[in-house]
Amino acid sequence: MSSGILRFAALLVLASASVSIYQLFDVGETSDIQQQLVNLQKKQTALTAKLAKTEALLSLRDAQIKSMTAELQRDKSERQRMQQRLDLFDQVLAERKVAGIHFLRPSASWQERRSIAYQLILVKGNNYPRWIIGHLTFTALDSKGHSISLTPAQTARSGFKIEMTEQTFIEGALPWRQPWQAETLRITLIDHRGRNKGSIEIPIEPSRQAATEQPS
Repeated sequence: MSSGILRFAALLVLASASVSIYQLFDVGETSDIQQQLVNLQKKQTALTAKLAKTEALLSLRDAQIKSMTAELQRDKSERQRMQQRLDLFDQVLAERKVAGIHFLRPSASWQERRSIAYQLILVKGNNYPRWIIGHLTFTALDSKGHSISLTPAQTARSGFKIEMTEQTFIEGALPWRQPWQAETLRITLIDHRGRNKGSIEIPIEPSRQAATEQPS
């Protein structure tokens, strides 16, 4: 009887020891996992901060690139304008060395079919005569033989008055009230003695709005 009690007591001691060891192992493992989670959380926080900083730097870089690109485009446009002015200046100087009246860079275009816009540069070659005094006349023509003299909108006279010693830039608009469509504009320079000093014929281009319209 006593030996059985002793055997039973020994089993209880062994069972209690096993439970204690298991509990100690379980608590230690949980603590390690919790520490790993804490470390991972810290690492994630650091990575998030680094990512935000990187994104901010990238955003700043993109803004700088966009600003530099716009500035380069402005510089390019300005260089093109300056080059165009220089080319025009060289062309005018070249024409001034040649005797006669020269019509440079003429153009004409419709303005909603209610007027014809025109522009050109008149250049007098050589030094004699020193002054050119006269007026311009404008004649509209088409391929069917129609022709009509036109008067610039800014003057009530028959022509555009000219007084120049070297060159002059001319632009204006000619009101249009005819049922037919002109195709060519002839510009003629008449001096103060009524002599024809030169003329040029310019094709009349369609207006920008009409050129961009698409057929329906």
